[in-house]
Amino acid sequence: MHIPAAYHQGAAFPLVVLLHGYGSSAAGEEGYLKLTAESDKRGFLYATPDGTAESGGSRFWNATDACCNFHGSTVDDSSYLSSLITTVQRQYTVDARRVYLIGHSNGAFMSYRFACDPRRSDHRDRLPGRRDVERPPPSAPPSRAVSVLEVHGTGRRADRVQR
Repeated sequence: MHIPAAYHQGAAFPLVVLLHGYGSSAAGEEGYLKLTAESDKRGFLYATPDGTAESGGSRFWNATDACCNFHGSTVDDSSYLSSLITTVQRQYTVDARRVYLIGHSNGAFMSYRFACDPRRSDHRDRLPGRRDVERPPPSAPPSRAVSVLEVHGTGRRADRVQR
């Protein structure tokens, strides 16, 4: 959990939850996206949970049948993430209208599951917005609109044009 320097109790701050891809970790994804500096610059609470480690050590989110629960784990990551958001809201002043999941690959699958799981309609009410990088289409549409920003690309980080 990263708390920006500008945070003070009583002022509602947005919450961003970063979900890593399969085989990665919160630290690995942060190393790639570098959102801690953005948290300080833009003033948002920033949570970086780790998914479950399978027997070989690769971390994953139990998101969909397509990805990436290869060993039949019964872990309920949707409930885990809901609990995580609740815990952060109890400890910090969170703007409930600005809670976002950012998911990369398997993490994007998980963000869709969280918002679209027909068994968990209470979860989608917690997410006014979600940001996904490299995600598949959802398996079930939500019962109400959920804001989504998808980012796809073909270039590698080193290939990006410097501004």
